[in-house]
Amino acid sequence: EPNDYESVLPSRFEGNLHPYERSQAVPALRVRLGQQGRSGSDPLVYDDTLAAEVIKFQRQNRIKADGI
Repeated sequence: EPNDYESVLPSRFEGNLHPYERSQAVPALRVRLGQQGRSGSDPLVYDDTLAAEVIKFQRQNRIKADGI
């Protein structure tokens, strides 16, 4: 949904986000990558599913595909 996407703009991240870390930015990142509603037990954890989507985005945009 464009409204969902626009609701998390601009995205604000402080430093690098690594898999398995917790961050207030994770829910917005899920929305930006179309993964809302797919979080595990802790919606603030950057889990494997989200990391896979980040890597996919990085590859599509010719960014180093490290999930960070």
